[in-house]
Amino acid sequence: MTQDLVRLWRSRGHIEVKGKRGAVYPAIEVAEIMIRYDLSRNGLAPKESKDLGRRCAIKIMQHVMLNHPVACEVSGPEAAVSWLRELHQSSDRLTDFLFGSEVGEELLVKVDDEEEFSWRPSTAPDLEHPNYRTALVFNLEGYAARLVELAGKPIMHFNFEVEEGEDVIHSTLAID
Repeated sequence: MTQDLVRLWRSRGHIEVKGKRGAVYPAIEVAEIMIRYDLSRNGLAPKESKDLGRRCAIKIMQHVMLNHPVACEVSGPEAAVSWLRELHQSSDRLTDFLFGSEVGEELLVKVDDEEEFSWRPSTAPDLEHPNYRTALVFNLEGYAARLVELAGKPIMHFNFEVEEGEDVIHSTLAID
């Protein structure tokens, strides 16, 4: 988005600002703005995209955690950092706990003249409509990849409390 468009959306209340000019936005809010901007470019007014944008942002952050663990930083005592990394590597329980269990939905789709968007896994070849003419598709994994690329640094942070005398370990969820 251009700076002028960010200012316009802020002035109209489409982007909630916690700071003043030059505000820094958390990654989940950037994800929401990214998808809402693209939705607006495809006919959905910003004032109508808030709830859908928030749901998409949560799914985008799920994909960041699952597919881009290098963008997820962990700090704390060695035992806690190791525990979280192992939990992340061994199952989807961590993402289920943080975001819910509906991770398989990578696509937000609107077919032909349907009123509502629907969620689809990326493996849905026919989109459940064998005779559709057009489909508007938003790839949430693509948004996750772009968000990580734009940031160029970790965008999710897990910080464990450190007792006096303990060493602080800094790592990511990625396998070494």
